Amino acid sequence: MVIGVKGWNGHFNNSVDTVGALAIMAAISKNGKTLCLQFTGKGNDNIENVILGRKFESGYEMEDTGISDSGMDAILMIASNSGDMKQTDIDDHTFGVFEKHKNLLDIAFASEKTDLLSSIQEEGFKELLKKIFVAASKTYDYIFVLIPPEKNRITDMICSTVDKVVLCIKQSKPSATAEAYYEQNEKGIQSLKTVVAVPRYDKDSMFRERVIKKAVKMPVYGIPFTTNYYDAVESGALLNYIRRNKNIEESDVNYPWLAGIQKLIKNLIDADDVEEEMEAPIGNKKMAVKYEKNQMREISDFQKKKEVEKKGFFGSVEHDMLQVAFNGKEKSYDEIPGGDEKAQGE
Repeated sequence: MVIGVKGWNGHFNNSVDTVGALAIMAAISKNGKTLCLQFTGKGNDNIENVILGRKFESGYEMEDTGISDSGMDAILMIASNSGDMKQTDIDDHTFGVFEKHKNLLDIAFASEKTDLLSSIQEEGFKELLKKIFVAASKTYDYIFVLIPPEKNRITDMICSTVDKVVLCIKQSKPSATAEAYYEQNEKGIQSLKTVVAVPRYDKDSMFRERVIKKAVKMPVYGIPFTTNYYDAVESGALLNYIRRNKNIEESDVNYPWLAGIQKLIKNLIDADDVEEEMEAPIGNKKMAVKYEKNQMREISDFQKKKEVEKKGFFGSVEHDMLQVAFNGKEKSYDEIPGGDEKAQGE
């Protein structure tokens, strides 16, 4: 799964620390191999600074050309100069955060170019992105991409290539929020499965989640402000902050932030969290059937069919589906031969 995180209207809007927090949570709470990529240049905030500290700001060995031999510079160079990329092309040019757990959380350091976007050729860039994502997906379960907040064809191609987009906005009056949001949608984000995040969210503000949601007409997730989180981001100690607070009680001062980021990552990664699974015997087979909590459980009619399911940009797969009628409303579910396997994607 490839998830892009982007600011709007030329402002990062805490998208840097948001993508860092999401990546850390995916690694340590989902135990998934996680990669951070970033299309930002020198002089901007970057993921390694937020997660690991400012000491990594100049941590590259540079060639005479001014291009790093590691991180995003190296990955982009390899992708543009080769055919299919190998897994090692990504692994060899990223920094492993957890030394004892290979690939649990890896970061491709930001480019050493001052203006990375202007150095990227539009022609063929989308194919280059797919090449990078396909190679990375051979190793990583989750790939988080920091997308610059500018509006241009390069950022549009990144947004249209990832599987999901998290659009980071400021908590402000709905008219300004909606205007900025729809400016982004003109570049094609609307066609994706997009969610809106409000970092440093104030629950006591008159511009609450439901007010912003009404304006942008998309799911909105407030990530509450806490002083300790702000200090951790500013001091480059986000990793330590999350490790200390990942299992805290609701009474803890840091819990509102934790609950907010958990709710967002649950939406991004656990798309079926509102559904439960039950088994229904059909002949000599069992089928894993999911039903929504507010649906009646009675199954009145069904028929089997073939369906082609698109899997992001990685291709498609044909599999048996069961057309089930719940109170007259048809829904499709994966059929599980033998009843010993879990439904695909579970």
